[in-house]
Amino acid sequence: MTLSDRPPFILYWEIGLPGELLQAIGKLAVISAHIEEYIHQIYWRHAGLSTKNGPIVTEFISTKRLMEDTLKFLANNPNRAHILEDLEILFREAENINTKRNQCVHWIWMILATEKPDTVTINQPQSGPVNYRASRPVYKGRKGALHTDLKPADIEAIYNDAQWLKTRLAAHTISEKTLRRRRAALDREGVTGGRSFADLFLPAPWLDKPPQPKPKPIAPRRTTKARQSRRGSSQG
Repeated sequence: MTLSDRPPFILYWEIGLPGELLQAIGKLAVISAHIEEYIHQIYWRHAGLSTKNGPIVTEFISTKRLMEDTLKFLANNPNRAHILEDLEILFREAENINTKRNQCVHWIWMILATEKPDTVTINQPQSGPVNYRASRPVYKGRKGALHTDLKPADIEAIYNDAQWLKTRLAAHTISEKTLRRRRAALDREGVTGGRSFADLFLPAPWLDKPPQPKPKPIAPRRTTKARQSRRGSSQG
């Protein structure tokens, strides 16, 4: 116990929000931490950083900046154009999910209507349905929505999208040799729902997609005036 004035017995401060909502928010927070870790690891791979030195460089860098710089590294290597294409898709999805995740985790959830606001009860959880929503904190900027009316089913859907994003990002955190070995082992496990185990648990649609060569630049055609000028100078 850090605060010495906390009562030694347990009080039940009723938060009033339904358990299924809090559970869904918790699941989303947990999976989001995995995604953030993967983004750091992907950056390390393409920046040439070891797992020892990577944290020294990226510990205090935002995930948004890490994603932007990772794409810049890949854009400088034509042989990794297929990886760049896939990560552009995944990072856009990560930004979209992160926006919704921030609303769920960092916004202020409150009950909209109650006969006894700010009620404190002793070991007596509130019963019955309640109306609630999350509001943007007062210290946030004035742009964007002020409230969100997400329900547990909505947050579960975001969680499912985040879980698949985590699965897709995993293949980018390891070497191609290791990826192929693990996918081959999963392939031997069989197929379910029309998909191989490799494509379910370690998908990598970019793996055997050859990088597209850059088109050769087309030399500008000389105008008639330019050709006549060159002839005149050669005759002189």
